[in-house]
Amino acid sequence: MRIQTRLLTLSLMLSLPLGIVAKEIDAKSQLICAFSQASLCHDNQECIDGSVDIVNLPLILKLDLGKKTIASTHLSGEQRSSTIMAVNTSKNNLILQGVQEGSGWSMTIDKANGKMSVSSSLEDQGYVAFGVCTHS
Repeated sequence: MRIQTRLLTLSLMLSLPLGIVAKEIDAKSQLICAFSQASLCHDNQECIDGSVDIVNLPLILKLDLGKKTIASTHLSGEQRSSTIMAVNTSKNNLILQGVQEGSGWSMTIDKANGKMSVSSSLEDQGYVAFGVCTHS
């Protein structure tokens, strides 16, 4: 049942026009984010493009920027958490950075419309993913 609720939330989020964000996202916001597409690249190999399950990324992220935490849920139901080590603000974006299980990651969120991109890297592979965030 929890997976069905999350899938419904995801489909509703992805069906909203990207310009609709009730209020601007700031460095203290609580957000729910969903990925729409992702790519995984290995050293000296072709990249794999597709949905989040193809590259083993979580379906949904819950961000508490005030507490600097991210909680994620994979399609399998596996849950993980990560600490946001840095939150930087520019005129139009929030830039978040952290480390999880030996991998460095960075996330950029457009403060006005919630569009996001995430990159993560290890010594021989890297991820790039795109999606949208909204206030939870």
